[in-house]
Amino acid sequence: MVRLPEHERAASMEVVRLERPELAERIERMAALPEVRERIYEVLGTRLRGLAELKRSNDPEMLTLRLDEIKGVMDIIRHSTEYGRAKRAGEAEASLAATRDAIRASAAEQFDIRLKIQQRQVDQLIRRSERMRADLARLADERDRIIDEKTAQLLRLAERLPERRKGK
Repeated sequence: MVRLPEHERAASMEVVRLERPELAERIERMAALPEVRERIYEVLGTRLRGLAELKRSNDPEMLTLRLDEIKGVMDIIRHSTEYGRAKRAGEAEASLAATRDAIRASAAEQFDIRLKIQQRQVDQLIRRSERMRADLARLADERDRIIDEKTAQLLRLAERLPERRKGK
């Protein structure tokens, strides 16, 4: 769990508010309870981290996935809270089973979203690696030209240097 600095938390929550107002309202409603405020932001910390930068990076697919992930965490929290209350209240096994099923469904959805996020990150790394490989090949192809330009630059610089006198 990660505790975000207040400015980063606020910037991330602004993105959530803009993109998913109902989700922001759920988070803020829960965070309004003093006994859970810090805990909820700690649980959401890694998921909120970097949302403002992601919004600026213009990767709508990743932003959607990250917001879905945050929604999933909130669903798990809600179902878990319901289960705890029902269990303490001694509710019937059928009611508890339904809530356990809801927790499992939310956990499964969360897992699938995390896989999609990781697949997207891998795809991005592959594309970056391919660009780097192409740049490396281009530099290798232009090796002699680049060395000749650098040599000419060094020679021009050497010609402008004042001569040093011996003994000084």
